[in-house]
Amino acid sequence: MSRKSFLLTLGLLVFLTVGAVTTVVWLLSCEPDLYLQAEFPAGSERVRLSQEFEKKAFDLFNEIQNEDDWEAEFTEQQINSWLAEDFVESNLARQLPEQISEPRIALRPGKLFLAFRYGGPDFHTVISLEGKVWMAPREPNTVALEIERLRAGAIPLSPRFLQQELTEGARQHNIDVQWYRKDGHPVAVFRLQADRRDPGVQLRELELKEGAVRLKGRSLDPSLRGMPEWPFSLKKAGPS
Repeated sequence: MSRKSFLLTLGLLVFLTVGAVTTVVWLLSCEPDLYLQAEFPAGSERVRLSQEFEKKAFDLFNEIQNEDDWEAEFTEQQINSWLAEDFVESNLARQLPEQISEPRIALRPGKLFLAFRYGGPDFHTVISLEGKVWMAPREPNTVALEIERLRAGAIPLSPRFLQQELTEGARQHNIDVQWYRKDGHPVAVFRLQADRRDPGVQLRELELKEGAVRLKGRSLDPSLRGMPEWPFSLKKAGPS
């Protein structure tokens, strides 16, 4: 090979490599429309909605402890406002890896969109998950999540990226997770209060609507009530 041909080939390889890297970086930096739309602007209204979420959550916990039947509904705006405000100071925020920030959700009939920024100050991407959510028929405290799409920016990810972390994180909060496949998609089945054979508190309905989620359940045995093992804490984190 002549020197001219070698330099031409080398230049072409460099061009293709730089082009491929640039394309991958661009795809990773893409932010899903639902993630951008779910952002609630900072201000007094976001603070109010965050406080509204916390009050409704505490009211729900009180109902669970003191009433036979209970239910509550939370809007997408309330949840995202809390995630942007009081969540940052909660114990849950300290339990997340430091690479994760700015989580947001979008709710559609029977479907969940969840996304967050992942990375550091030099570079980050948005990890997004879209899937169907339903309660297992005739099985209180059992919720299924079918993962239809998992991406980093605009690049598809294997569900294995998430399965182990999701399983281990749920089990730390007394939630058992079993996996199977449905129509080619992985499905996670979550069973709340997994250590109790006959839970005294039962989630019986979970409905995802346009922009809102509704919970409904029943507290059976007063001696078994108490605070259930929810996968988040509203208690503010103390100083380090």
